[in-house]
Amino acid sequence: MNIDEKKTLVVELKKPFSEKIGPILKGLFYVLIITAFFGSIFTDKDPLEDFEVRYTDFYGSSVVLPAGISPDAHVAIVDIKGMIANNDMLTRGMTSSNQILKMLEKIKEDDSIKALVLRIDSGGGTVIDSDKIAQKVLELKEKKKVYALIEAGGMSGAYYIASQADMIFAHRESMVGSIGVIMQLPNASELMNRLGIEMKSVTSGDMKDMASPFTPFREKDLEVLQIMINESYERFVDIVSSGRNIDREKVKEIADGRIYSATQAKELGLIDNTDGLKGLRKQITEDKLSDAYIIEFYVPESPFANLFSSLSMAVNEYLPPKNQSYKLMYR
Repeated sequence: MNIDEKKTLVVELKKPFSEKIGPILKGLFYVLIITAFFGSIFTDKDPLEDFEVRYTDFYGSSVVLPAGISPDAHVAIVDIKGMIANNDMLTRGMTSSNQILKMLEKIKEDDSIKALVLRIDSGGGTVIDSDKIAQKVLELKEKKKVYALIEAGGMSGAYYIASQADMIFAHRESMVGSIGVIMQLPNASELMNRLGIEMKSVTSGDMKDMASPFTPFREKDLEVLQIMINESYERFVDIVSSGRNIDREKVKEIADGRIYSATQAKELGLIDNTDGLKGLRKQITEDKLSDAYIIEFYVPESPFANLFSSLSMAVNEYLPPKNQSYKLMYR
């Protein structure tokens, strides 16, 4: 090859892909560290522990009180949205039973609060967390009026809670019911056999490895779990029967896990009204609470927590559980 000495020779050396990706990963790492640092500085409240109160209207818009006004009558609003669980399971878009219990206790102690509205949009949650909230609602109902307003859906554990209110309002397109209990347990024993992986369990008793995901389900495992499911189901029937004043046998007839439309639910006695917010506001006027100011109990969202929440949920969706847990679900 002849080289023209009068022309400049340019030689381009391309970096391998591994060298290109290194600075990008390093940059992402620094962004993560900086975000966490500033998040710890500017977020002075733990969103899993603290809640705040603000004046609003029934549509959630903030209201500024006129100067010199100090209301002595309030109607409190508490939201129950998404899956109902405890803080250990909590991700964005879920309801923490710990938060709700603290809010309800505060409302119970505050004499200026004359009534509570539970604004519900949930498909249910864990048995224990739903029951804790329902029991606290019963306590509060001894001192104040309690209304439940079901928006898109109030099902399973969410309906378990709503059934303890004095009155239940739903929109005509709301979904209600799904009275029942479910436990879902993964089993990977067939997959492990195909991969040639064997898991041995050394236990102190025959039932210690009950419903293990690594071995085929045994009939006695299912029998034991079915007893637990039945106990929780009977309790669900009892609480709906007493809360809605419906004969227990009638509740059992309709409590087969199905979802009802608001119109069907009203005919069955599961709710009181299908006019939604309009019906609730009319009832509040009849109960002589229309002059009360509305206060909303809420948990402030941290923008830094929200930044990584979706990623965290996506990753957890595909990671195997750390251990086998038996969580009864009202959903």
